[in-house]
Order: sequence, then structure tokens, then C-alpha cells
Amino acid sequence: MQTLWDKALGLLKNRIEPETFDRWIAIIRPLQGTDSRLTLEVPDTYTAKHIQDNFSEKIKDALWDTAHHPVGIDFRVAEPADTLPAISEGAARPVVERETHREASNEVDRLKDRFTFDNFIVGECNALVHSAGIAISKSPGRQYNPLFIHGGVGLGKTHVLHAIGHQIRRENPRLKVVCVTGENFTNMVMNAVNGKNMDALRTSLRGLCDVLLVDDIQFVSGSQFVQTELFHTFNALYNDGKQVVITSDQPPAALELLTERLKSRLEWGLIADILPPDEETRVRILLRKAEIEEYDLPYAVAEFLASRHTGSVRELEGALNRVSAHALLMKQPITLDMARRITLKSCNEGRGRVTSERVIRTVAEYYSLNPADIRGPKRHRAVSIPRYVAMGIIRDHLKFSLPQIGRIFGDRSHTTVLSGLKTLDRMVRTESSVGNAIRDICQTLGFM
Repeated sequence: MQTLWDKALGLLKNRIEPETFDRWIAIIRPLQGTDSRLTLEVPDTYTAKHIQDNFSEKIKDALWDTAHHPVGIDFRVAEPADTLPAISEGAARPVVERETHREASNEVDRLKDRFTFDNFIVGECNALVHSAGIAISKSPGRQYNPLFIHGGVGLGKTHVLHAIGHQIRRENPRLKVVCVTGENFTNMVMNAVNGKNMDALRTSLRGLCDVLLVDDIQFVSGSQFVQTELFHTFNALYNDGKQVVITSDQPPAALELLTERLKSRLEWGLIADILPPDEETRVRILLRKAEIEEYDLPYAVAEFLASRHTGSVRELEGALNRVSAHALLMKQPITLDMARRITLKSCNEGRGRVTSERVIRTVAEYYSLNPADIRGPKRHRAVSIPRYVAMGIIRDHLKFSLPQIGRIFGDRSHTTVLSGLKTLDRMVRTESSVGNAIRDICQTLGFM
């Protein structure tokens, strides 16, 4: 059976994207079987379900092409992650020089140079987060541990997270700061499982880490194995008085993919949110960015842009980037008239900020439906196609994750959303009416 699986694995490696193959297929281990059926071991039930939903047919095809007859597959879950070797609470830490594991973490502890407290503009919207970040930087692990920062896209969560890391390194260079994203943490764990070097990863994240910064924890895999590793990592750091800072688009209680025990840990410290900046703060953000980039920005232009772009800081800075780029290319100073012309052209005057609610409403109007029908449980074609169209536009232009989209559309699971988006992508290729509808709706919303 091992030879059969190895040959099938070679076919799958050529048929599946490398990153997807490494994450979901390479971790499978053949256990036993006959000429007509094979048992495959996976780390946990989440992984088993994901593979069954997304890759079982491809695996069967590869086995058919290898054995030249049908081969059925069964999945068996390995021993729970809690039984794997781990550094237990109160156990002695391995004595390892920091340099030994520098290579294991050098891809994840790089902080972005531009994200510091020096260029973070403080207003009522973010004052609590800023104050907590400064306090943590001076005395990591002493208070506000963990610090959990949540807020919408582009409001400065990542900026504060990296600023804390920079400030801690400045105040106390001997402390080891590790910064990862939720997705990176997942990949690190899965790669360590594949390479059978979990001990090295655990030592890097628990034994040698003094400050752990996790950005966008909502993208940590729903895998029980991955979340158990994060749970034990949190416990080890917290019990040793090490600092943990986490960001997310939602507070812990709203993160559906996280286990209850992990959510409870994240609620132990300070939970602080970042709100959209008020107009005065938006003006100061624009003036500070212009100062950093070393170009003249008239105050009237900053006020105009701040009044037009009321959403995220990222949206605000993007508007300024368009204006400054135009001025540079045309070799002209930035003026209010220039800003008005560019804003009218690129943002569709009077349309306002595009939200998921507005996308759904626009799609409903296009198809002569009620927005509640698109969000609701109806599954007939007249409603499901508009629903898929709305999901696709929210995915492609608002960059929402699958769980976020699912919550918008009646708390559908991310698997259901993924299936709908795959159906949409197929229909765009085969039915011109769907592609035309998406184009017309996107033009109405100002995306094209």
C-alpha cells in the first residue's frame, strides 16, 4: 500500500497547487488497506472533513490512475494533539542558545519599519489602544496581558501591533519578539508536522519567545491540532509572565472558528477596539503622511479628502496616494481643484463608502429582489445566483474572509460559502449573463 500511495502522491503533487498540497495532502499517512480500499491517517477531524469535502475525488482519481482500478478511501484521525509531547506548565525549559533557533523564526519576527508609535496618529478612536500599547512596551507581561485589539479593516490594528514590537526592542533589546499572522502560525505548525520538528517550533514560540504578537487571529485554521498548539503556546507564555498581543476583526466571543477554551484565554486581559477616525484625526493622519513622504499638502486638500473618505485609514491614505501620484506625474503642486477632479473620477461623487450591506442592496435591485431574500434560506435559482454574485463581489472587492461572508448571509458555514463561490466562478466562465451582471453591478458600485 505504501508504494501505491507514494505513486498516487506523485500524481497529486502535479495536480494541486504546491502550497495547498503541502498543507493538506502531504500530511496524510497511509495505514493499511487492500487492493480496493485504503485507510489514510490525518491529524484531526477538521482536517479529515476538509480533505473529504475538497480533495477526496482528486485522491480517488490519482489512486485509480495508479492502480488502474477503483480504490476507496477511509480516513482515520490520529491521536489527539493533547497527547503529543509538549512543554507542560511548570516543567523545566530546555536550555538552548537563542541563536540555535534563530533560523526557525527569522521569517516571522520581522516588524514593518514604517509601523511605529512615532507616526501613529492618536485620536478618540484609538486612544485606549495606544495607551495600552505604550504601557506594554515599557513593562511587557506586567499588565494588559493578553492585549486583544479588534476593529475593522484598515483602522490601524497592524500598525499598533508592530509599533509595540519596535518599542519593546528599543526599550529592552535582549527580549525576543516574535510576530506572526494567524495564517503564518497555521502554516508553521503544519510545516513542522510534515518535517517532524515540532519540538524546535515549540522551543522557538514558548521557550525562547518573550513577546508574541499575533496579527489577524481570525485566520488561524479551524484545525483542532493547530488551535491546541496555540492554546498550549498561550498557556506557556502567560504562565511565564511573557507578553501576548493579538489583533482580530472581531472580539474573541465572536470568533466562531476558535475553540471555547482558546476564546476564554483571549478574554483574560484587556479587550480594546479601534473605531474609524473622526474628521479631525483623519486630517492629522493625512498631514502626517505628507510630512513623512516629504511633499506639500495644503490643509484645505487634507480637509476635503478627510470629509470624503470616512471609512478606514487605508482608504484615506489610498486617496492621498492617488492625488500625490497625479501631482508627481504631471509635475504640478497639489491643489484643491486637482483633488476634487481625481476624487470625482475615482470614487464616483455622492456614492459614499461601499459596504457589504450596500453590495447586497445593489444586487437585489439589479435582480428585482428583496435584500432579505438574498440573505435568507431560499435556494431556488432565481435567488441563489444573485446570492452568489453578492458573495463574489464582497470577496473580490471588499476582501472579506469566508467566515465573514457566511455571517453576512444568514450564518452560513465557510464550506457553504466556498461551494457557492466555486459555482459562481464556474458560471462566469460558462454563462455570459452572469459575467455581464457582475460587471454592471460593479460599475454601479464604482469598482470599475
